[in-house]
Amino acid sequence: PRAADPGTADVMALCTWRGTCSELQELWDESSAPTWEGVTFHQAHGSAHTTRVVRIKLCSKGLTGDLPAALGGLTALTVLGL
Repeated sequence: PRAADPGTADVMALCTWRGTCSELQELWDESSAPTWEGVTFHQAHGSAHTTRVVRIKLCSKGLTGDLPAALGGLTALTVLGL
């Protein structure tokens, strides 16, 4: 079986988080992941089609709850500001 697209996996990880955090449900429209406030996507090196999550900055959003383990899969993430 072919491995999942890393960019798709990144969005799924964020969707998992959104599903458990009411503040993110209000902030992020479910259908517009590439434009979510506080999240920066960047084209992956060597790929014209894969965008990865490289930055999450949500410092002033008053988020509550736990971070899902799925965020550990954001291997291109370089900045996490909560």
